[in-house]
Amino acid sequence: LHPGVILAGRTKVGPDGANFSDLDVALSIVVQEVEQAVPRPARGAGAKVMHFMRAAEGLALPEFFDRWASALAARHAELVAVDGDAYVYRLAGTPADPALPGERLAIQSIEASVAPDRVSKMLDGDWTTAWRTPGRQQGGETVVVDLGRERYVAAVRMDLGRRLGDFPHILVIECGDDRGRWETCWRGSAVAAAVRGALEDPHVVPMKLLIDRSGVRRLRLRETAADPDRVWSIAELVVTGR
Repeated sequence: LHPGVILAGRTKVGPDGANFSDLDVALSIVVQEVEQAVPRPARGAGAKVMHFMRAAEGLALPEFFDRWASALAARHAELVAVDGDAYVYRLAGTPADPALPGERLAIQSIEASVAPDRVSKMLDGDWTTAWRTPGRQQGGETVVVDLGRERYVAAVRMDLGRRLGDFPHILVIECGDDRGRWETCWRGSAVAAAVRGALEDPHVVPMKLLIDRSGVRRLRLRETAADPDRVWSIAELVVTGR
């Protein structure tokens, strides 16, 4: 590792404390430079991914540490351990999304633009099976969920199960009513939802995406960006509301 700050779950960090963490709890550690081998894990082996920053050219480690310590203090981080030159802080991130009222809604049907023969795997209650794209994410793959009638939808939950890395690269969820009108009701990167899900339950990995929309008959989940390395998988698909 180069001298830097290890930060779980966020690719954009800054010594001013902005965009520091979108997790409920994160650990930041300033480390000395130590060379070590980093093996490439085999596909399916699983790994914890950390992002780190190195000091700018010419910036001494003590000054680098002081800048980060000031940023942590400004965010009211708690110093939880000191081991020699290592300082471990607990940092409160963005508050967790509020739980919206509702229960699991019945799904009348699911259609997929690819691998339609595997859509039943999203509803079989088995996290070892999954619907998945036949190849890497191309952008444009869609999954359409029909609730049978207009309902209030609180959230969509996509469980990854064993396929932790197979979340959609960039996802758009559109809500449709009985008259066939569609509106975007969620858009963004699914990375944060996947990380939260892995921390909440590493076996199920529930990706919870808040919708909070009434008058919804259909939900269209659309992957809009290619990913050269990963397929898109859904072990179980759950819609909550009332």
